Amino acid sequence: MSSAATPKPFYVNLQAQITPDIANKFLAVMETKIAAGATEAHVLIASTGGFLDPAFAIYNFLRGIPIPVTTHNYGHVDSVATLIYTAGKTRLATRQCRFLIHGVTWTIGQPTVVTEQQITETLNTLRTMSRNIADVISERTGNPIEKVVSDMSKGVVLGAAEAKAYGLVHDFSDPLFPHGADVVAVR
Repeated sequence: MSSAATPKPFYVNLQAQITPDIANKFLAVMETKIAAGATEAHVLIASTGGFLDPAFAIYNFLRGIPIPVTTHNYGHVDSVATLIYTAGKTRLATRQCRFLIHGVTWTIGQPTVVTEQQITETLNTLRTMSRNIADVISERTGNPIEKVVSDMSKGVVLGAAEAKAYGLVHDFSDPLFPHGADVVAVR
């Protein structure tokens, strides 16, 4: 068997709030591993969520790479981390995990002076990001967009079994990776 035919999986442990810095580190690891010939990516996630733009960059990157991606919730996948989790072609979870689906928020530093135009732009950005997140979750889980929008507006916490019924989780798996696996932490 040639080395090209030998699977070369790698595992990235994303246990952090999603920030621009974390996204840059995560994407750099992914690019390096793919350039080195990796044939499978496994993203282990325990995250409280974070910033929208870096999360969308990670999601779109994972959906666009030329190797299969498996995501694995091993604790909590909250807020915008759910978006990243849905990028997996295969989505695994431990039986004791949870998911949080809710609407988007925007943090404004104090004191802040904003114009009417800036408030309008911010509101339009929030609406667009919320619609984009709902579209992704709907598409990836098979739930009607109206259900996802409703769940986001009221905030929904799902345990593992509920997340499987919702279409987020495909299967349960307690082992995160095999002994001797290539694992890189991004924190």
